[in-house]
Amino acid sequence: MLEEIGNFVGVPLSLEMFIEEHTIRVNQNHTVAGNPNRFKQGKIEITLDNEWRLKMPWLKRATVTALTGPQLLHYGYFRKN
Repeated sequence: MLEEIGNFVGVPLSLEMFIEEHTIRVNQNHTVAGNPNRFKQGKIEITLDNEWRLKMPWLKRATVTALTGPQLLHYGYFRKN
């Protein structure tokens, strides 16, 4: 799946990047815009980021869910696995 995502966004990704189950090795990146993490290099631990769930006020979460609801349904986010 990682390789498919990389192909889709035009960035070569493979399982060879993984050093351990939740750790990858990232080489230098030359992008200009995006997430500040793009400047990180070397070993990076992949962790779950749930801060937005804890700190975003309920009204803003409800607004985002209402605006993105059709896409959430389309991509199966409300389906039970």
